[in-house]
Amino acid sequence: MVNSHNRSFFGQNTALMIQSTSRKEDWLFFRCIKRKRGNIWEKPSQGEGKVIKVSLDELVMILKVLRKEKNSWTTYHKYNGSNTQISLNWQENIIWVNIGDYSKMLDEAQIEIMRLLLEHILEEKIEYATISELNSNASNSYQDNPSKTNNNSSKQSYPKPAERQITNTNSYIEEEIIALTPPSNPGPSNQLKTIKDVIKINGVLKRSTNKALLLEFPNEKEAWIPKSTIHNTFNDQAKESQLFLIDNWVLEKNSIT
Repeated sequence: MVNSHNRSFFGQNTALMIQSTSRKEDWLFFRCIKRKRGNIWEKPSQGEGKVIKVSLDELVMILKVLRKEKNSWTTYHKYNGSNTQISLNWQENIIWVNIGDYSKMLDEAQIEIMRLLLEHILEEKIEYATISELNSNASNSYQDNPSKTNNNSSKQSYPKPAERQITNTNSYIEEEIIALTPPSNPGPSNQLKTIKDVIKINGVLKRSTNKALLLEFPNEKEAWIPKSTIHNTFNDQAKESQLFLIDNWVLEKNSIT
């Protein structure tokens, strides 16, 4: 049985990495990186990308989404005074994983691999990362003072370790970021060319029809964007700039990115 796990899910412009450094630690890490201009990926070794520390409680909720027991799940991490929203949500047969400004789409095969991997990691961590020193100390105390324990058996009680409740939505986790060294030179070798990624970009809504939006982008270009390629909620009455989550191929087709 191995002690650590690393798995990367690469798309055209965004990658999601799952890292469990030890089965004895009751957490794991999700890291996201983007492809920068010049076809260069962000380098975690230089502090680029985004990393979050995922607790066992959160891992359970993530698995509920992967198993289709829940359509979506959202939580928030707070670190150094800044909040990061983390969410997973189904859209037909795909899942969107959103971590701060990073969004990664998982297809059916990736969803199944991720589910099996996280189930395995959770099973390992339940076995190896939840060993209670308190129970061990209580057992030693019993052996050292058997008569005293027996005489007070009716009144004897042991404190239980504090447990965090599993929350369905909108929970805050005080996060400690631990430096990691992800797999070196992650790249297109395990990239799925058929996967479409998305870009978060600001735009001003100019016109709207039943099937498309006319948006003006920061480079002052305007383009009709099919609503089916927009993956976030937006205000169709707003006249000011707002954030849109749009399929990258549409933006490239219209020379927006």
